[in-house]
Amino acid sequence: REAAVPRAPGRAALARVLRLGESAVSAVTVVTSRVYDGALLAEELLLELDRRWPLPAVLVQPETPAGATLLVGDAGHPAPTELTSPAARLGHAVLAVDLLGCGALRPEPRSALLLSTVGRPLLGMQVAQLLALARWLRRFAGDRPLQVQAGGRAPGVAALLAAALEPAAFATVAAPGLPRSLDALVELPVAFESADTALFCFGLRATLDLDDLQRLATGVTVLAPHRGPLADSGAASPEPAGTPP
Repeated sequence: REAAVPRAPGRAALARVLRLGESAVSAVTVVTSRVYDGALLAEELLLELDRRWPLPAVLVQPETPAGATLLVGDAGHPAPTELTSPAARLGHAVLAVDLLGCGALRPEPRSALLLSTVGRPLLGMQVAQLLALARWLRRFAGDRPLQVQAGGRAPGVAALLAAALEPAAFATVAAPGLPRSLDALVELPVAFESADTALFCFGLRATLDLDDLQRLATGVTVLAPHRGPLADSGAASPEPAGTPP
């Protein structure tokens, strides 16, 4: 008689580990605005989440977007001129944003550790911000599911976590830095002071691994060179917007 295979943890268990809270875009400040080629509106923005977290961002969009793409990455968001080509080519509203812990908002490692002791872990805050940004951005494209491009290991894991929690919001997650397993944090090893600070989330690896997240991300195409593309049978892989930040 074969031993029973334990079921993978569900979304509720994942939300508890991340100490996930509700998050929303509460205010939008336009810093600069310019029209390129007479058709593309490019704006530098401050997106305020939950009336406390101002996230620097760039939004480039045609007059009538056919879809939407969200870019996040370790290095911070690119300049508006770097997004005009993918926005025009795809006909998408393209939003590039610095999540808390990335780009201009990267904290000192000790500050990231303190976040975990007094409130939500940094990774949980990044996932909540991603979900809030996805809800906000989808309004520009008729509420269609998003394409997400995540540059770096920690943003890639955060994007996959977001897709696992709310798969209907995402069509594709492209994460070239996504490792095969969270065990890589120990096996490599990875220093806490690195750009992957957010991945040191207490209880995460004991609850699940990246394979579990991909199973929870039902219907989402996950593009990761070190893991191989995963999708429901028959699902098409959309054209990527460009190089993640």
